[in-house]
Amino acid sequence: MKAIIFDNISWNKIKTLLDIFSNSELLNLDTIKRLYSDEEPNFDEVLSFLINIHVVKILANKISLSYKLRLALNGDENTKKIFIANQLFHESNQFTNYLKEYFTKFVLSGGDYNFSPSLTERLSYSGIRNFLIGLGVLKVNYSSNNYYILKELLTDIISKNTSLSYHEFLQNRTAKEMLSMKVELAVIEEERQKFKDRPGIQTKIKLVSQLNVSAGYDILSFEESSNEKAVQEIYIEVKAVSEQDWKFYWSRNEIDTAKKFGDAYFLYLVPTGMSNAINVKSTQKIKNPYNIVYLNEMSWKRKVEEIMFYH
Repeated sequence: MKAIIFDNISWNKIKTLLDIFSNSELLNLDTIKRLYSDEEPNFDEVLSFLINIHVVKILANKISLSYKLRLALNGDENTKKIFIANQLFHESNQFTNYLKEYFTKFVLSGGDYNFSPSLTERLSYSGIRNFLIGLGVLKVNYSSNNYYILKELLTDIISKNTSLSYHEFLQNRTAKEMLSMKVELAVIEEERQKFKDRPGIQTKIKLVSQLNVSAGYDILSFEESSNEKAVQEIYIEVKAVSEQDWKFYWSRNEIDTAKKFGDAYFLYLVPTGMSNAINVKSTQKIKNPYNIVYLNEMSWKRKVEEIMFYH
């Protein structure tokens, strides 16, 4: 499905529709479609693409533009390209996994990330290839049949403060996800060892992060109560941290969940060393971290690195 969609869209088609948006006061769906169709084909596919990257909506037969798109329409063509690429790569959408699949085929060679596809791959990825060339993300060397990631635009797409290519970005994110998984598995094994003589409890200890990413914690486990035979549920959020500074990121959802569960919520800070070696035995286990960490600015420094805006 994704390949077919990319076969039917291009930067020129998107630009045509954006120009019509800029010059139209009333964004009536039928009128916009008529104006567009006078110049280009595939209106439905192009509009669907913009909907899927979250820059337009259809409300009562009218096209509603996002605030960010309205700002981008005031810029030049390169500004618009960067905006569309940013939305495509940064906003989770139906194309995300397809883009991951495509970009992981690029390898570092001679200082550039390039992809030399087979005949089958050329045919399979022709749609996304042509679309990204038009968007200014890729360039092509036809004599060598190589496609290169354009670093200049990718620098703006990935971060204003780094020159990571999209391939490097995916590699780093995948490495972090793999480390997080290894740490969570190490912690859950330790939790199960606490109840090695009580297999009935062991089987109830769950890696929740793989079942519900919005739970606000990673592991459902147990601790013994004052009655030695009784246990109570605890909710564990696991963070892989550097042995040097113990820095970690705590999401709004995780903080709210910690507040909700109070003494039943634990923050496990698991130090990792060289080559991501996990030192689970040195885990810092913080009970009720909402009080101990979040409300305790004297002992725990905080730095806001991301702010969400919405309109």
